[in-house]
Amino acid sequence: DLTDVYDRLGEGLTSWLMAPPFPAMASSYKSKPLTEQERLDLTAFFKVTNENKGSQDTASGDSLFFMGGVGGLIIILVLVQLLWMKRKKVMVKQSIFDRQNSAWDAKF
Repeated sequence: DLTDVYDRLGEGLTSWLMAPPFPAMASSYKSKPLTEQERLDLTAFFKVTNENKGSQDTASGDSLFFMGGVGGLIIILVLVQLLWMKRKKVMVKQSIFDRQNSAWDAKF
């Protein structure tokens, strides 16, 4: 986790990058260690990032996600309504049903 790494380590970050204490990082950097310039550049980057963290605004995307969901729901409802309008509104055998219903011995 590199969040506030400069706050935690300060200028000691340069020496920490020289010999990282974590096994995964140590094995990764064993074959190709960082140069002195790369360590200084990383330390400077983390320092600037730490100094500017208050002015950095994170966009969560919640409103975009919500609006996309509402828009998608509206589109789906419109499509369902259009398909529902084309449904058959009269039974295929409506004439037979009406004739049976009007018969003198209809049960209902």
